[in-house]
Amino acid sequence: MLLGTTVADESPLEPGVFLIPAGCVEIAPPAVAEGLRPRWTGEAWAVEVIPAVEPVLPTDEDLIAAARRRRDILLKRCDFTQLPDAPGDTAAWAVYRQALRDITAQPGFPAAIDWPVPPA
Repeated sequence: MLLGTTVADESPLEPGVFLIPAGCVEIAPPAVAEGLRPRWTGEAWAVEVIPAVEPVLPTDEDLIAAARRRRDILLKRCDFTQLPDAPGDTAAWAVYRQALRDITAQPGFPAAIDWPVPPA
Protein backbone atom coordinates (compact mmCIF):
# COMPACT_ATOMS: atom_id res chain seq x y z
CA MET A 1 0.00 0.00 0.00
CA LEU A 2 1.37 3.40 -0.96
CA LEU A 3 1.71 5.69 2.02
CA GLY A 4 3.47 8.54 0.26
CA THR A 5 6.61 9.65 -1.48
CA THR A 6 9.94 10.64 0.00
CA VAL A 7 13.33 11.94 -1.05
CA ALA A 8 16.37 9.64 -1.06
CA ASP A 9 19.49 11.41 0.18
CA GLU A 10 22.82 10.89 -1.50
CA SER A 11 25.27 8.80 0.50
CA PRO A 12 28.03 10.91 2.08
CA LEU A 13 30.41 7.95 1.68
CA GLU A 14 29.58 6.96 -1.90
CA PRO A 15 28.85 9.80 -4.34
CA GLY A 16 26.15 8.88 -6.86
CA VAL A 17 24.63 6.26 -4.52
CA PHE A 18 21.35 7.19 -2.89
CA LEU A 19 20.15 5.99 0.50
CA ILE A 20 16.74 4.42 0.01
CA PRO A 21 14.60 4.34 3.19
CA ALA A 22 13.48 0.90 4.36
CA GLY A 23 10.34 -0.38 2.68
CA CYS A 24 10.67 2.00 -0.27
CA VAL A 25 10.81 1.06 -3.94
CA GLU A 26 12.38 2.97 -6.80
CA ILE A 27 9.55 2.30 -9.26
CA ALA A 28 6.85 4.98 -9.25
CA PRO A 29 3.32 3.75 -8.50
CA PRO A 30 0.69 3.84 -11.23
CA ALA A 31 -2.01 6.51 -11.31
CA VAL A 32 -5.21 5.08 -9.90
CA ALA A 33 -8.89 6.03 -10.04
CA GLU A 34 -11.01 7.06 -7.08
CA GLY A 35 -11.67 4.11 -4.76
CA LEU A 36 -8.49 2.28 -5.75
CA ARG A 37 -5.00 2.23 -4.27
CA PRO A 38 -1.60 1.01 -5.45
CA ARG A 39 0.10 -1.77 -3.46
CA TRP A 40 3.64 -3.07 -3.94
CA THR A 41 3.64 -6.87 -4.18
CA GLY A 42 7.38 -7.24 -3.80
CA GLU A 43 7.91 -7.42 -7.55
CA ALA A 44 5.48 -4.95 -9.11
CA TRP A 45 2.67 -2.52 -8.33
CA ALA A 46 -0.83 -3.97 -8.07
CA VAL A 47 -4.03 -1.96 -7.93
CA GLU A 48 -6.60 -2.94 -5.32
CA VAL A 49 -10.00 -1.68 -4.27
CA ILE A 50 -10.05 0.32 -1.06
CA PRO A 51 -12.30 -1.67 1.27
CA ALA A 52 -15.44 0.04 2.49
CA VAL A 53 -15.26 1.13 6.10
CA GLU A 54 -18.39 0.31 8.01
CA PRO A 55 -19.35 3.01 10.48
CA VAL A 56 -18.91 2.09 14.11
CA LEU A 57 -22.16 2.77 15.92
CA PRO A 58 -21.95 3.74 19.58
CA THR A 59 -23.05 1.10 22.05
CA ASP A 60 -25.65 1.77 24.73
CA GLU A 61 -22.77 2.03 27.21
CA ASP A 62 -21.17 4.74 25.04
CA LEU A 63 -24.46 6.66 24.82
CA ILE A 64 -25.03 6.37 28.57
CA ALA A 65 -21.51 7.61 29.34
CA ALA A 66 -21.88 10.55 26.93
CA ALA A 67 -25.26 11.52 28.38
CA ARG A 68 -23.93 11.40 31.93
CA ARG A 69 -20.90 13.50 30.98
CA ARG A 70 -23.17 16.12 29.41
CA ARG A 71 -25.51 16.04 32.40
CA ASP A 72 -22.62 16.43 34.84
CA ILE A 73 -21.29 19.41 32.90
CA LEU A 74 -24.72 21.06 32.86
CA LEU A 75 -25.09 20.46 36.60
CA LYS A 76 -21.67 21.94 37.35
CA ARG A 77 -22.47 25.03 35.28
CA CYS A 78 -25.40 25.83 37.54
CA ASP A 79 -24.04 24.75 40.94
CA PHE A 80 -23.85 28.41 41.98
CA THR A 81 -27.65 28.73 41.67
CA GLN A 82 -28.14 26.69 44.83
CA LEU A 83 -26.14 28.99 47.08
CA PRO A 84 -28.14 31.08 49.55
CA ASP A 85 -27.11 34.37 47.92
CA ALA A 86 -27.52 33.17 44.30
CA PRO A 87 -29.25 35.58 41.91
CA GLY A 88 -32.50 34.53 40.26
CA ASP A 89 -35.14 31.95 41.11
CA THR A 90 -33.33 29.21 43.05
CA ALA A 91 -36.48 27.05 43.12
CA ALA A 92 -36.70 27.03 39.30
CA TRP A 93 -33.03 26.09 39.12
CA ALA A 94 -33.60 23.30 41.63
CA VAL A 95 -36.39 21.90 39.40
CA TYR A 96 -34.08 22.12 36.37
CA ARG A 97 -31.27 20.37 38.23
CA GLN A 98 -33.61 17.57 39.32
CA ALA A 99 -34.80 17.16 35.72
CA LEU A 100 -31.15 16.75 34.70
CA ARG A 101 -30.69 14.05 37.32
CA ASP A 102 -33.85 12.29 36.08
CA ILE A 103 -32.80 11.95 32.42
CA THR A 104 -31.82 8.32 33.04
CA ALA A 105 -35.47 7.55 33.86
CA GLN A 106 -36.78 8.84 30.52
CA PRO A 107 -38.39 6.17 28.29
CA GLY A 108 -36.01 6.67 25.34
CA PHE A 109 -32.81 6.81 27.39
CA PRO A 110 -30.03 6.59 26.24
CA ALA A 111 -30.88 6.79 22.52
CA ALA A 112 -33.36 9.68 22.78
CA ILE A 113 -33.08 12.23 25.57
CA ASP A 114 -35.39 15.19 26.10
CA TRP A 115 -32.94 17.62 27.69
CA PRO A 116 -34.52 20.09 30.11
CA VAL A 117 -34.25 23.80 29.33
CA PRO A 118 -32.56 25.96 31.97
CA PRO A 119 -34.63 28.72 33.54
CA ALA A 120 -34.34 32.16 32.00
